[in-house]
Amino acid sequence: MSTTYPATSTVTAGAGPNSSIFRSSIITGFGAQTTTTTVPTYSADNSYSTVTITPPNLGAIILFKTGTVGSTTVIDETSIVFNSAVGGSTTPVAFRVGNPDSGTPSDNPVFTAGAAAFSTLVATDAVVVGTTLTTSNLKWSQTNYSTGYLPVGPNLTTQNASQYFTFKFVRTGTSKFGIVFTTNGSTTGVAGIWCAMPGTIPSYPSGATNQWLSLAVDNSVSGGCALGGNLTVNGSNATYTLNCSFGTASSSNATSNEIWVRIKLTSGQSISALYLQASTV
Repeated sequence: MSTTYPATSTVTAGAGPNSSIFRSSIITGFGAQTTTTTVPTYSADNSYSTVTITPPNLGAIILFKTGTVGSTTVIDETSIVFNSAVGGSTTPVAFRVGNPDSGTPSDNPVFTAGAAAFSTLVATDAVVVGTTLTTSNLKWSQTNYSTGYLPVGPNLTTQNASQYFTFKFVRTGTSKFGIVFTTNGSTTGVAGIWCAMPGTIPSYPSGATNQWLSLAVDNSVSGGCALGGNLTVNGSNATYTLNCSFGTASSSNATSNEIWVRIKLTSGQSISALYLQASTV
């Protein structure tokens, strides 16, 4: 939408009612835009004529986020939404946590319940970044965001070849749930997804590594948690609906009632949408 910001007006004797305004497009959400269309314009009107000035192009792509998106169609690491009820008393959203591998690649790292929201980028982290004016992607990246982007970001050229996105949510009475995501990278699919509950949990499925179970393996097989269809690792670009099952184990017995999800991306892989829902089977 177009929003007008009035500046302080100066009235000159005999010149009529003067005014000056700033006009800029204000976007709510998460995305990226070249500065040719995002810089503000300045208009001056002295009742005889109006002059509009557009500042020069800053020669950079502006990356922005305003507020919490909370959408099934936009990746927001602070607010991964549920489109249907899962379990009992809950946190309202899922959110990204700090990478438990601390920068050393591991599909199944040791993790601890109670982890805080993500705040520090490590060498094995994938990034969530604006891609168009209204969209963002979770993506594998080795981009140098320190040049050609505003605000100036990190230089990711030395990021690891294996990159991860780890998030958690809190639910009671949950033994299964669904995850829906859309892949759109130049390299198709994702390199893996694992689910876990922390703590010592009665009847927890066998074969877990540090409590992690793979969505690429059926839950009837040791080490797997897929129910009603497995993840195809590095499969085609598509929208996937997968179900994770912990069998008879319940999040009510997990430490802090937490459930964790860990997604692995390799070169060129990207996700444009991600949300949780009740299991479909």
